[in-house]
Amino acid sequence: MTTAADTPSTRISAPQVFRATAFVIFLTGAVLHAARLLIGPERLSAQYFTPPVDGAFGVLMLVSAIAGWLSFRRFTGGPAHRTGFIFALVVITVSIPIHLRAVLVWSTEYMAVFPPWYSAVEIPMFLGLAYLATCLRFQPTVQP
Repeated sequence: MTTAADTPSTRISAPQVFRATAFVIFLTGAVLHAARLLIGPERLSAQYFTPPVDGAFGVLMLVSAIAGWLSFRRFTGGPAHRTGFIFALVVITVSIPIHLRAVLVWSTEYMAVFPPWYSAVEIPMFLGLAYLATCLRFQPTVQP
């Protein structure tokens, strides 16, 4: 018996999850780095980017990385988009332990370690990666 949840139009695929979560991650990253430059890392970590927020961000990254790696073989873009896709996947994957660590040590003060120029570089890069996430194309799921 087939239910509405089993139809292709309602099933959420790994590429859809990756595109949506990667977009949110990179856009949020750009906003956080901009806030870091505007209000300073100490105030940002004390008032806004607290350990629970950073932990939730890390879990979102974990979901995105899993979906992205599961989607890898279904990617259909050209070489430039493939390079961007791999770069985005690596950035997200490498960032997971950094953000989940905040919950273990209950501190986001690590943000003060990075110099301001780091955020100035990250903002346009993250905005570009957010846009890239919306452009990625994948083969559709094959139904049995």
